[in-house]
Amino acid sequence: MNAVANGVTQGFTRKNILKKYRLETSANVQAIKKSMISRDLIYTEDDGSIMFCDPILGLWIKRYGTTF
Repeated sequence: MNAVANGVTQGFTRKNILKKYRLETSANVQAIKKSMISRDLIYTEDDGSIMFCDPILGLWIKRYGTTF
């Protein structure tokens, strides 16, 4: 979620993105993506870009992060 909030909409399986956002593996990214789509937190555009369903959630995460 931090990656999407920081403007990353594609290329989540690239090595530098995996490392920067501590996403572990590309399989993990796919599982997280599927889970977040099923919970209506994100959606996929026709070009493959990932966006937040609620833009306010993106702003919240950008400001406060995902650790509580």
